[in-house]
Amino acid sequence: MPKVPRALGLAGFMAVGLLFNGCSHPRVQAVTPITAKLPPDNLPAPPFQTKAQKVDAAILRWRNALLTQSVTSDTPSKLLVVESIVQKAVRQPDVQQGIKQLAKLIGSSVSQTQTMWQKLQAADLFLESGDDADAISSAGACGVAQWMPESAVRAGLKVDLPKSVLLTQKILKLEDASAASTSNTAAISGSVSPSVSTGSSTAHETNGSTNVDNIAERIADLQVQRAKVDQRFNPELSIFAQTRYLLGMVKRFPSADWLFQAYHGGESGVTRLLRLYSQRPTASAASIILGDRHHARTSFADVYLNCTPTRNVRAFDYLYSRGDDDRHYWWKILAAVKLIPTLIAQNGKLTTVPRRLLQLWYGNNADIYRFSGESMVQQGIAAGVLVPSPCTKSTCSYPAQAKGGAATIALRPIAAATLRLVMNEYHAEGGLGLPMVNITTGFPGKGSGQSGLSFQILFPKESHDLLIMTYVLERLSDRGLVGLGRILHEGPAHWIVLPCPFYGQVISRMALGGSSRQLKAVTSN
Repeated sequence: MPKVPRALGLAGFMAVGLLFNGCSHPRVQAVTPITAKLPPDNLPAPPFQTKAQKVDAAILRWRNALLTQSVTSDTPSKLLVVESIVQKAVRQPDVQQGIKQLAKLIGSSVSQTQTMWQKLQAADLFLESGDDADAISSAGACGVAQWMPESAVRAGLKVDLPKSVLLTQKILKLEDASAASTSNTAAISGSVSPSVSTGSSTAHETNGSTNVDNIAERIADLQVQRAKVDQRFNPELSIFAQTRYLLGMVKRFPSADWLFQAYHGGESGVTRLLRLYSQRPTASAASIILGDRHHARTSFADVYLNCTPTRNVRAFDYLYSRGDDDRHYWWKILAAVKLIPTLIAQNGKLTTVPRRLLQLWYGNNADIYRFSGESMVQQGIAAGVLVPSPCTKSTCSYPAQAKGGAATIALRPIAAATLRLVMNEYHAEGGLGLPMVNITTGFPGKGSGQSGLSFQILFPKESHDLLIMTYVLERLSDRGLVGLGRILHEGPAHWIVLPCPFYGQVISRMALGGSSRQLKAVTSN
């Protein structure tokens, strides 16, 4: 329902790496090269991707992003519960007309359309709340479908907000008490000496455990009470209402991609974007989506792929001025559709899923490629495993280096080529200001920056330059060339850029302006 929105390709380019230790004279050692994991879809290199392959690459980007997010051991069971409710919701009488309309539009049978819809709606619910029936967002959206109070009432749900808020406050206090009780029990257990660990400590542990169990029972009872006075917290009623709401939008947004975009980002925003893109300021969203004898159909992929800083400029400015979640929501849904079966198949054994893109692409070996100070950086350059930064005064600038860092600014060859590519693309698309780049190779500590594999780009100050840099980095990430992280609350806002090892040689050729023929020769080797 409309509400306030909440909140990487892969042939190894490295032939040699660095290993440092704590001796007073560190030295560069050749070690086993980083082994990249091949992309599961075996997509061709970005310069040769078709429209459909570009879409697949964007979906793969968000599948990897979702894969590296935190999930809990009960995620599979929650997914199965939600899927079973969605299966019933899509067969309720009130939505059959919408299903039939959608089936006709896509040229599919009603049964096939129901199956397709079940996957899409289940994916949406996973993105909205993680399938948590008691989820509450900072904006006040509640339940598995994240309804806002007013929208929920319009959709036919009972919401007694004062009683719901009161019960939620009681639940939160009990959850705090449970956490404190668990912490105290652990502290008592850990403080007892093994030599005197007798019935006394056991009594403490038993009492603590009993107290936590009692609190859990009280929380569960309050949650049941809350679901009765605020049906947003009733999973079945909430999901059934969402199904009716979504399929009631089919006439206004007669395709699944635009329907879910409108649901998440607002109907007026999607309508405006379609009008700007089609240059039909008074046309309805439905007529633009479906097209006519004078106009082609318009998919979300059409708009997303064809809006650039130099093409369809008004639509580009509007699309990129909206929240980044709005721009990517359809790709995230398709990514979740692919990911959910994997999560269910894990059957709670989700600790095997890599939590960081660095590990997903480079494996745990990435952690041994570290530099410590100027001496190691210079040895790395001499050994050919580091190169000086490609930035010049005409392309980018650097912030003051932190105290204790290496004086020489250097990167791995693949990261240096990626930085050159980013700057080339940024200026080619009309970026005017000099982006500020932070490279911390040679700084002690954990993190990919110290390995020379990644770099940071600070948000440009000028709004249009910010839109252009956002576009450049997101498109490189969409096509599998880089992994992209956005940091808003740790110092100046910035992106972290990690090159994808599978496309190392392609990145280097693109950064140097290699011809299509050269690129094709590289990718065919």
